[in-house]
Amino acid sequence: IIESAFDINRHFQRFTGNSFITISGGIAVNHEKYPVYQYARDANKAEDIAKSAGKDTITFFNDLAFKWGDAERVMEKVKLFLRFLNKRNGDHFEVDKESLPKTFFYRLLALSRRFNEEGVLVLPKAAYLLSRVKVNEINIEDSLKIKEAIMNTNKIEWKITEAATLWTLMLMRKGGE
Repeated sequence: IIESAFDINRHFQRFTGNSFITISGGIAVNHEKYPVYQYARDANKAEDIAKSAGKDTITFFNDLAFKWGDAERVMEKVKLFLRFLNKRNGDHFEVDKESLPKTFFYRLLALSRRFNEEGVLVLPKAAYLLSRVKVNEINIEDSLKIKEAIMNTNKIEWKITEAATLWTLMLMRKGGE
């Protein structure tokens, strides 16, 4: 659904040819057995959050609002994280034990949430996460990009990291679990 939102925005921009006509929207995520009417209510709330953040905005995961340009950076970071994972059975990703443990992503999510709430980078935790990134000849550049994502104090970058980490963790879930 999130990737479809990007496609809709790209095609809409091409169709209108006018950068002043934009789309805003919201995507709500919940369990598959969550009632449809509540999904609709949550998606409407996410859309309201996007519109209150300004034009040309999308809200992911119920409350993380991004301008479309920043949302593209979320997708790029997800693609970066996926390079450290293996696709299994065509429906989910698993950690590559030679690259990053699954706990890396949970700790990165906790670190990003703490930074976003308090504006503080906890250096010992950041250093620990950096030590978990295993560098090999194949992924030197990708490893450096992950380290750059962790060792910064840019609020927008941490918000992007939070959304990308949530998205990556969802991609690691097996169907129905």
